Amino acid sequence: MRNESVLFRNESISSHPEELAEEAKFLESIGLDEFTIMDSAGTMMPDDVKRATECCKNAVKIPVAFHCHNNLDFPQQMLSRPMRAE
Repeated sequence: MRNESVLFRNESISSHPEELAEEAKFLESIGLDEFTIMDSAGTMMPDDVKRATECCKNAVKIPVAFHCHNNLDFPQQMLSRPMRAE
């Protein structure tokens, strides 16, 4: 049986994508199984989400997830940007 460690990064809006990627790399190195970028305030713009997701996905081998709220009425754009990140 494997223990999973997951971090939900709630202050993602205040971090630069490169900072999130560095944090994800460090946490992966100490055993994190998944890195989740969270926008609980619902204030990230779709392009910011894509940039943050791309930076993190390029930095680590573990899954990168995204959690958001629809405060700015961008539901489709917010969900599609992380999926398009390369």
